[in-house]
Amino acid sequence: MADRESEAARILNPAASAYDVLGVPPNATHGQIAARHRELQLHWHPDRHPDRPDRATQIFQKIEQAWDTLQEPSRRANYDQELRRQAVLSQDAFAGEGSIGATLRSGAYGRILEAMEELPRGLADDLLLPQIVVVGSESAGKSSLMERIAMQAFFPRAEGFCTRMAIRLKMMHRPHESRVMIRCLRTSNGQVAMFNGMPAEQRFEVDGVQHTVIQGIIERFIVQIHGQDDGRSVLTDIEIEIEFRACNVPTLTLVDLPGIVSMPADVRQQTLELTRRYLRDPNTLVLCVINGNEAALRGSRALEEISEHAVVRPAFSKTIVVTTRTDLWVHSNGLATLARRLADPKKEVGCEPVALIPVINRFGDGITLPDLVNAERAKFEEWQATEPGAGLRGKPLGILSVLNALNDLFETHMSEVWVPQAKRKLLVLKAATQKQLSDFGTPLSGSTADADAVQERASGVMRQLLESELYNASMTTLNNFGGVSAAVDAASSPWLHWPNADAAAPPFLGRRRGASRLCDAEDRVDSQKLWRDNIDAFDAKWLIPFVLQHVMADDTPPLRIKRLSMLTPYATEFANSRINQWSADPPPIPPDLTGANAKSKLIDAAFESVLVPLLRSLNSPEFRAFLLAKRDWFQESAAVAAQRTALNKRISDIDVADRTLEAVEEAVRRRSVPPARPPQW
Repeated sequence: MADRESEAARILNPAASAYDVLGVPPNATHGQIAARHRELQLHWHPDRHPDRPDRATQIFQKIEQAWDTLQEPSRRANYDQELRRQAVLSQDAFAGEGSIGATLRSGAYGRILEAMEELPRGLADDLLLPQIVVVGSESAGKSSLMERIAMQAFFPRAEGFCTRMAIRLKMMHRPHESRVMIRCLRTSNGQVAMFNGMPAEQRFEVDGVQHTVIQGIIERFIVQIHGQDDGRSVLTDIEIEIEFRACNVPTLTLVDLPGIVSMPADVRQQTLELTRRYLRDPNTLVLCVINGNEAALRGSRALEEISEHAVVRPAFSKTIVVTTRTDLWVHSNGLATLARRLADPKKEVGCEPVALIPVINRFGDGITLPDLVNAERAKFEEWQATEPGAGLRGKPLGILSVLNALNDLFETHMSEVWVPQAKRKLLVLKAATQKQLSDFGTPLSGSTADADAVQERASGVMRQLLESELYNASMTTLNNFGGVSAAVDAASSPWLHWPNADAAAPPFLGRRRGASRLCDAEDRVDSQKLWRDNIDAFDAKWLIPFVLQHVMADDTPPLRIKRLSMLTPYATEFANSRINQWSADPPPIPPDLTGANAKSKLIDAAFESVLVPLLRSLNSPEFRAFLLAKRDWFQESAAVAAQRTALNKRISDIDVADRTLEAVEEAVRRRSVPPARPPQW
């Protein structure tokens, strides 16, 4: 059943190729493909699945589509060619000119990532790298810019209000992985959102995945999450995360936010709330996108939000302003006007960003992203050559300039903010880990000094226990257990079932000691019989484990005796071999024994014959010698040992990370020096 469910999931995977659907390798012969098709056809025919006919029909149709694609040689050849083209695009998307990976890998950020490859994976994930957040007004061209930066054409792009929640592209450089995961996450707790009882999540391998598949999943999630509304609401508590893990991508996070709108008022407030939340994140680097076909750039609401809510100061020191639709602006206003706009960015936008860069959005449908980079570069070079005042020469223009500006911004942020923060975080993390480690107790090696320390602590705990109300309880306390110390459970009193002096109470009723010689004699006779019965019923071996159980449960640092799993059985073994005085030489009958004080006298006898010898035996040179002869008495319990090992490894990892950050600092300091080994993106 599990195999069939796995097969169904493989066939229904939206990223599955025709080969994947049929479960055959790409080099399978026609005969092998035909045989596999026949096998699947028989098994998944809807008539054989009356319990779930709709699902079986869907699977059967995909099988038939795959067979139709592969059965005819020329059609299969064309299909194979398309698969290879998609694979090349996938592999080259982040590596070619115009990609964020190609730009960043030669800068300080690339050297930082190279150094961070040496970090343990869990620790590296704790050191949050900066994220690029794209903000701007509705339909300013944010999503188009995002897809050109990421070289991935799956961000929502349409006229009007299309990005209706934050979309996070989380690229992760993983040398031995190649997969993508798309999910809706609740921002409050990071949990996957549930819809109709199912998690909003899909995952599949990267190779061969077409962007339209991912775009379709994103659009379907948006519809599912928003439900039937007017198409204008914004969700502030859920974001769509697209996580790429591959060998040819940089470790980088890009966030596409819904555009800021003016009306209706409730949607306006939602877009502002979401924008402000990301601006307040100290790890945010901002791409502020403004419609460049507007007469006045300084009127952008996004600029106002950055000025008021960005945590960095000066407010625009982590902001690159990108103007879109530059071709439309030039068509209406001429190249000279564009040159004047770029001559004084501060005057144009009313602030001083890291850079002001114009871009051209698209040249038409059907053009690939790499071709778009080349076409835009050619267009800007043409403008620079023809603009009469030469005001465009040397100015940052196009997506390549955006990527270079991002690289510079990354370098500045990493050197001035991220590395110092990461080092401080490591110091705090190491101190906390060392505190956790110390809480497990001082490491012991089984030396004489260790044995002395354990003996001293154990005897001290035992003395405190023997002096507690549990062991010095009065007759009243033993009868009602109302005055026992809160530190010890009264129900666990060792005297609960012994001595059994109360059983002899009836013979003494109505008798007053000293009333007559006869009464006194009867009291002595009955008391002595009670003494002998209790002595015969007493077994020191039940009392010894009771005491040691409390003593060996001591969890006080730095020794924490409780963690030494073998100490209790060894102490019990030694004590049982030493405590035999009770049976060999029973305690004599006290001369002042009476029925009224028999219980207290019996307890005193147990103290003298068992508990005091036990206390002294565990603090004796003989017990130390006994322990030193045992090679494993100081070993910790398996659980504690495992946690100690994990904490020691974490401290070692932190030390490695600290040295790595030292190398990162050096890499940032030597920005102009190329890395000895280029990152493998």
